[in-house]
Amino acid sequence: MLQIYEEERNDRVKQPEDKEEGDQEMVTAPPTEAAADPIVQINTRVRASFRRRVRMAAAAQDINVETLINRALEEYMDKRDL
Repeated sequence: MLQIYEEERNDRVKQPEDKEEGDQEMVTAPPTEAAADPIVQINTRVRASFRRRVRMAAAAQDINVETLINRALEEYMDKRDL
């Protein structure tokens, strides 16, 4: 019974080597910098008052906290050639 089902299924399913007129090969682009360097999470503890200041600074610049912290850390590392 299973063999019959598999044979019927194989008749319906288009196999990768099967090509029909008009089919195009899928070409994938090389990985982008973002894909090659994925975003990961980093955690730290700060005082509540500092977190409030960070949130206020982000809101004042109309950016999210993640963007503000990323920019600040990038600037810190760049200034120190790290």
